Amino acid sequence: MRRIWKLIRGHAPMVRLAAGFVCPGILTSVNQEGIVWQKHKKPAGGSGVLLGGVPGVAPGEVTILGGGIVGINAAKMAIGMGARTYILETSAARMRYLDDVFGPRITCLASNNYNIEQRLRSCDLLVGAVLIPGASAPKLVSRQQILDFMKPGSVIVDVAVDQGGCMETTKATT
Repeated sequence: MRRIWKLIRGHAPMVRLAAGFVCPGILTSVNQEGIVWQKHKKPAGGSGVLLGGVPGVAPGEVTILGGGIVGINAAKMAIGMGARTYILETSAARMRYLDDVFGPRITCLASNNYNIEQRLRSCDLLVGAVLIPGASAPKLVSRQQILDFMKPGSVIVDVAVDQGGCMETTKATT
């Protein structure tokens, strides 16, 4: 276990760097998709929601599963765009840390089936950012939950794809 932790700690700068590149691109792409919808009536099938909103229109909602390095960077980008941001986390100590860092700009919730289903009902973007060192990522969201609870046109980004993904429907493409 120590060996794995040293390996992960040694790679933390790369994970942070990757999250800094990946998350802004994801969020910008989703936001740009919303802009495309406004002009061209949803040609790509998206919901057309601008994550940051505009005057008179509510901002989009981003739900992040996991409050680690990738989750924090995704939250920074979502907050920067003006989206309502929720982070679901299992560790009480980590939730206190997230609350201390972000304050009222995010809502931090305990990661359990009930809270996940509640967030699935209203999120426009779901980011899977779960990592369990030395193990595959747990499947937190099932195919049935996606079909039953998520709004049509919502976007799912599973950054945990290298560990098998935290969505049942995640498939590696490379």
